[in-house]
Amino acid sequence: LLFNYFFQQPKERQLFIEQEVEGKKPTFGYLYLAGLIAHKRVNRMLTTNFDDLLADALVKYYDIKPIDCAFDSGVRGIRVASQRPKIIKLHGDFLYDNLRNMKHDLKSLDANMEEKMYEMCKDSGLIVVGYSGSDESVMAPIRDMIRKEDYLNMGLHWCVFNPEEKEEVELPKKVEDIINSNEDRVHLYSISSFDNLMEKVFLACGCTFPKVLTDPHTNNLPKE
Repeated sequence: LLFNYFFQQPKERQLFIEQEVEGKKPTFGYLYLAGLIAHKRVNRMLTTNFDDLLADALVKYYDIKPIDCAFDSGVRGIRVASQRPKIIKLHGDFLYDNLRNMKHDLKSLDANMEEKMYEMCKDSGLIVVGYSGSDESVMAPIRDMIRKEDYLNMGLHWCVFNPEEKEEVELPKKVEDIINSNEDRVHLYSISSFDNLMEKVFLACGCTFPKVLTDPHTNNLPKE
């Protein structure tokens, strides 16, 4: 509501987000996630974020260029079976004016984008991190898929932000509804942060740091 009040035109909203995102660098969480991708633990990413942080981390640390798509017109041609990492931006990209950030934008995904989301979740599981589950465009397909045998058959794994490690954490209503109707296929995890979760998974999977960090003299590590 406030976003729409201060920036009434799509171009204004796009410019504001571009200014906020421009120049930002990947945190350690993205380094760890890039490592998991480099070690072929995961290669399908669905995100509602507008930024390029994960793609930047893949290129910077592991010299891997992912398939990065934010357009409904282009996403249809992406082959899910390809071993190349795929980043699908469900809500658009900050560099373009196709951002979905208003209430009316978030009622549904574009047809090809939704179809690709289904394809990426077929015969697999879905790990959800850093997402509130508040918009219908993403939650409606998840609700539908969790009821079908061929989709999310490895479970829906929802990470709940709980930095204070409370015994009970309030879940979004849409997430609660999915749990109540599909308790055996939905799994909840309490996490303190995205960075901490990615570090734990990175270490548990036996991943190794990139050469640019472990052998900086040979690989010419930038000053940062």
